Amino acid sequence: MYRAPHACPVCAADMQTTRLSCPTCGTAVEGRFERSGLEKLSSEQFHFVEVFLRNEGKITWVAEELKLTYPAARAQLLDIVTALGVKPAPRAAQSSERQEVLRKLAAGELSAEEALQQINRG
Repeated sequence: MYRAPHACPVCAADMQTTRLSCPTCGTAVEGRFERSGLEKLSSEQFHFVEVFLRNEGKITWVAEELKLTYPAARAQLLDIVTALGVKPAPRAAQSSERQEVLRKLAAGELSAEEALQQINRG
């Protein structure tokens, strides 16, 4: 079975679920149905969430399985949190500057030493 598309292939607007049907008896219900935040994620983001859950939320294990650096995995997780519109708990919230440093580190734009210096300054 395929995942429902989240964006219109013509204009890129959010798609809306309007029909649900039972594959066993054929009963169908039509209307406007709210989609969960997870259904709005891209395929890549959804795969990351699956790997994250399979690895019990241990980001180091996720990074290892996806062959990412820890900062790259952390940056992807923060992107997903943002995409879901979830506000991180105060203790987990990071400044936008720190997120930008992690993004640059993951992209190879900064060395680990430069990133550490920038994080320690902020």
